[in-house]
Amino acid sequence: MHQLVQFCTGVWLSSFNEVERWRRKFVMLAAREFPDGRFENWTKCQMLFPHVKSVFEREPADEGLLWDWTQVVNNAAWYMWMKRSYKQAEGCKEAMTTRERIAGREDPRTLTSISIVALVLQNQGGTRQQKR
Repeated sequence: MHQLVQFCTGVWLSSFNEVERWRRKFVMLAAREFPDGRFENWTKCQMLFPHVKSVFEREPADEGLLWDWTQVVNNAAWYMWMKRSYKQAEGCKEAMTTRERIAGREDPRTLTSISIVALVLQNQGGTRQQKR
């Protein structure tokens, strides 16, 4: 969506005190619809990624949204890692930290986040070493 349209929509929603309600709804829908980063999902990821980038900006204050938020960030980071956009994939660090805080380090979803963070960091290190 064009930035001016986003801005105007935000102002309009603010006038009705509806911003948080629609932000919650968006995160829940994004968690349901944004697939993981496997190759067969790339078409859908490519189509949805510009819309979910804003989710990376901040962890939601609503505790009930944390799993959905980490799901979106984690899947988008997986996609970005697969596309070799390592800088954009760094958003998964926050999702990993949040998952560890709410479910513990041994939770399978936390371990998935840890794996993606490790892959992103490993590939960034390899890129830096190649430039030397």
